[in-house]
Amino acid sequence: MDTRIPSLDKLNQPDFIARLQAGDETAYQNVMEELATWFAVYIKRKFGITEEDAKDLVQDVIMNVYRKIKRFEPAKGKFTQWAFSILRNQCLDWLRKRKRERLTFRELLAADLSIQDEAKIFRDDLSPLEKLPREVRAAILRLPGRYQQFVGLMLLGASEDYTMGIMQIKTHSAFRSLKSRVLSKLRMEIQQLK
Repeated sequence: MDTRIPSLDKLNQPDFIARLQAGDETAYQNVMEELATWFAVYIKRKFGITEEDAKDLVQDVIMNVYRKIKRFEPAKGKFTQWAFSILRNQCLDWLRKRKRERLTFRELLAADLSIQDEAKIFRDDLSPLEKLPREVRAAILRLPGRYQQFVGLMLLGASEDYTMGIMQIKTHSAFRSLKSRVLSKLRMEIQQLK
């Protein structure tokens, strides 16, 4: 992995910033080339985030830079410091969301299994929904339609990218955010049924 220090001086030049703010794709490519690897290394070392998650986060950060670049004011500081603050804030938000997800999806689905329910899990003629404990099935049916669709795709083992395509989710951070909301709502519904 490339751990060289990026060419920060080039990225902080006023003409380069003007190109970014004008939407110059070559300038954005330069940002990706210079900052992506460095950001990923920083994320992994500082926050202990896996390489795969670090890559997703870096992509999200670069997209945030792209969306917010017109608001950047060179008189208030350097571009690289501004981009780095976006990176740091996004990492902290990501970690907070992960911490709130106390139970994994599998743990949630395995909650309160009776002996009869456990035997059902191993039957091949049942759908993934039918294999769930009664309380979990009832809680899923109380969710809004979009949340039910999300849970259904998870039960079928759909990949994150496939789910994003079906549900028209644009970024991995939006996917993780929706997943967190769905699991939180599902937990609440299960608690209300007990």
